[in-house]
Amino acid sequence: MDVNEMRLLDDVIDVAKPLWLSDHIGFVRTPEANLGHFCPLVPNSENVAIVADHAAELSDRFGVPVILENATSHIQVKGPLADTDFINLICERGNCGLLLDVTNLYINSQNHGFDPIGWLHELDAKIIKQLHVVGYAQVENLYFDTHSEKIDKPLWGLIREVASYASVEAVILERDSNFPPPQELVDELIQLKQLFSRTDN
Repeated sequence: MDVNEMRLLDDVIDVAKPLWLSDHIGFVRTPEANLGHFCPLVPNSENVAIVADHAAELSDRFGVPVILENATSHIQVKGPLADTDFINLICERGNCGLLLDVTNLYINSQNHGFDPIGWLHELDAKIIKQLHVVGYAQVENLYFDTHSEKIDKPLWGLIREVASYASVEAVILERDSNFPPPQELVDELIQLKQLFSRTDN
């Protein structure tokens, strides 16, 4: 871990007092280049150990639980483990949870041709701690995580499935650009709150 980055993160944690530390399952740079975007890892035992041990190291270093987020990928990288087994094993070995980006799950399912609900149910429900949801865009046959659109109907269906499957502790609604009137965001937040409140009863 970069020593200067750790010192900066110390300062952020002191001020914010977060419930979790989170990061994506993937990589951005190599010794040769900074790729500028999260890229998928080969799902194998070696990478399970690398990611899980780093997660445990961060949790021990800062005294805050770590949750890891599934990322989008326009290239499907295959290995000896299924993606869901890869995530389950990382969370088990690293004693960490999953920040399930339901939009990323939906986008990957459309771009790579798999059933998102089946994928969801292959995850250990106990590891899903937080849900991340944003809008997406479709350009011809490709789906993109744009962080700039409203929650579309197919995504609501998948969110409902998550709500019935896992005891989610927090939900993040994100919009980074193309900001709508405030009431549109409020309406989405109300729908999310109602949906997850019903599952708690």
